[in-house]
Amino acid sequence: MAEPLAAAWGQAVPVENRAGADGVIGSEVIARAAPDGHTLGLVSVGHPVNPAYYKLPYDTMRDFSFVTQTTSTPLVLCAGKGFGPGSVAELIAYAKKNPGVTFAGTGGVVRLAPVLFGQQTGTELAYIPYRGSTQAHPDLMAGRVDIMFDTVPAALPHIQSGAFKALATTGAKRAPQLPDVPTVGRPWRGSRPPPGAW
Repeated sequence: MAEPLAAAWGQAVPVENRAGADGVIGSEVIARAAPDGHTLGLVSVGHPVNPAYYKLPYDTMRDFSFVTQTTSTPLVLCAGKGFGPGSVAELIAYAKKNPGVTFAGTGGVVRLAPVLFGQQTGTELAYIPYRGSTQAHPDLMAGRVDIMFDTVPAALPHIQSGAFKALATTGAKRAPQLPDVPTVGRPWRGSRPPPGAW
């Protein structure tokens, strides 16, 4: 984003990456910057849910002025190639017969998506915490953990190589990068899906 902004504004737009802790490190830099319009931050999808996980050095709403949404990406429900179920329906049936199907979670929505999935499907899933996707991916490939919700860009190379099976995406419509993968998006209104939505 820096190049088109620099071209539009006629001045340099330096980028300072401050990754880590589901965006908390970078968000703290933004929150502490002078409110003069010269510091912009790109916060992750974890920003609104981080208060549930961390004692934050800032207020996620009060300390920021939100400008625009830049991207939107669904999550993809993945399994290692050796995991038996090959569809969401098969996964639900398997998890009901075998409580404790493990899922890799890295915080934020990647941690919450399988919890919501378990609640709405009546399945008991076991959380295995990871510091990030790059740490979880080898264990998913090796079958040390059963499933994982991850962003499409992060999981796509492993899906394309055959190391991961993509069971579904979470968007309201199919992801363009994965046109053959069905979606379990939530086109319904309200907090609970209708019977058989999964």
